[in-house]
Amino acid sequence: SAGGITVNKNVNASMGSTVIGVASGSGGIVLGGDGTLTLGGGAGVQLYTSGGSITQTNAVTTGMSNLFMYTMGTGAIQLDNSNNDFSWVQVDPGYKAGSISLADANNLNLGSLTAMTGTVQVVAGGALNVQDAINSGNSDVNLTGSSITFTAAGDISAGSGKISLVSTGVGANTSI
Repeated sequence: SAGGITVNKNVNASMGSTVIGVASGSGGIVLGGDGTLTLGGGAGVQLYTSGGSITQTNAVTTGMSNLFMYTMGTGAIQLDNSNNDFSWVQVDPGYKAGSISLADANNLNLGSLTAMTGTVQVVAGGALNVQDAINSGNSDVNLTGSSITFTAAGDISAGSGKISLVSTGVGANTSI
């Protein structure tokens, strides 16, 4: 069955983790609501699908919670509202995603991001801190932030695709 989950209310597990997933079928997850949706969990927030996409209709915030996501197929991860507020995001490299598009209103820390069949695009309104590998198969990798810093030994791999690093801040720099 297609199935799927739409989240319209704030979700918070202050001591444990918040897990929202579609275990079978091609359904996806839509993060929605009438305004900014808050997802939180003391041990992090995990979103997963067995084949569908992870998308949004309004801004999403995770506070200080880490956000882990994956799709077990070619489903895209598209959380590209410029008012999003994530502290740390990772797309599990063991499962990958079809393509990844993330936006954040301010500073953003990235764990590993792995896309199987599409572009990896990340736009941060503040500093972008890349802490692990980014892999887009043979598609483009586009990273934008007021400054971009790579703090781990992770590689950026785009195969035959292009890699674009854009620092937008005054006196901005990119540190690799």
